[in-house]
Amino acid sequence: MARDAPTSETARLLPHFALLQEGYGSAYERYAIGELMESTARRLSAHTVAEWPANGVLGVPGLKSLPLAFAGCAVTLLNPSRTLLDGASEIWRASGAPSPALIVGDPEDGVAVRESSFDLIWSFCAFEHARDPDRLASEMVRVARGYVMVFVQNAWMPGVHLHRLHHRLGKQRWDHGAIGSMRAESVARRIERAGAELVELGGCDLPPWPDLDVRLPRFGRAQPTLKGAPRPYGPGDAVLSPSDAARVFDEPARLSPPMRFLAGWHDHVERRIPRRILRWLAHHPYVLAKKTG
Repeated sequence: MARDAPTSETARLLPHFALLQEGYGSAYERYAIGELMESTARRLSAHTVAEWPANGVLGVPGLKSLPLAFAGCAVTLLNPSRTLLDGASEIWRASGAPSPALIVGDPEDGVAVRESSFDLIWSFCAFEHARDPDRLASEMVRVARGYVMVFVQNAWMPGVHLHRLHHRLGKQRWDHGAIGSMRAESVARRIERAGAELVELGGCDLPPWPDLDVRLPRFGRAQPTLKGAPRPYGPGDAVLSPSDAARVFDEPARLSPPMRFLAGWHDHVERRIPRRILRWLAHHPYVLAKKTG
């Protein structure tokens, strides 16, 4: 599946995302989520966007909103960890993106952000890590001026439970979040109770292989040094350091043939599947809601 010139900021950034060495699945995920977020921001006329918290389930944290900044949105990143935000900012500078506003704070604890501050507030695979999901939902709705969007892992996918089994067999603490919060319906109920009206339940991230908790090998490339990265609202899986990730964005990058195929799969296959069906099939269901009142 051939690709023409990039048609979005996410497509332009994809060669660099792929060089972060997070695996083909994570690179595909960044592409699928980025494309959806760009189109959603345009559709909702969202100019001010906050990632609450800026994190993500796997991979180098703090980069999910990068395409939105290049697309013209004023982006705010919130996270309890100043170290995580400083690392993300280093990568953003290397990419040439407009600098995001940074807020060091707990997304559940009523940080000093005014009510109705953002056109769109969103999170990716953080909701299932909340100490109190109702408090997180209430805070997201409070600071939203327009819309709230929440992605979670998909509890209907076998990969979640296989990975849980791997943790159990390896006698490792499960740090990938509450299974009960990995369903769009559960998130939607909490968001609605917090004062938002449901707009859409959908799904995103459907690569051409089942979610079976495997890492596809990469041949012909030296593997980078990865470091454990414990983070609030996410697991402690090893990732590239901020300085190593920043160097990826400092250098020219070309889309490899496998990633070219995967981007084509997204554009010609996943994009044509109705969102209501992807809600069940894709790796990440999501909830989009509009603040009422």
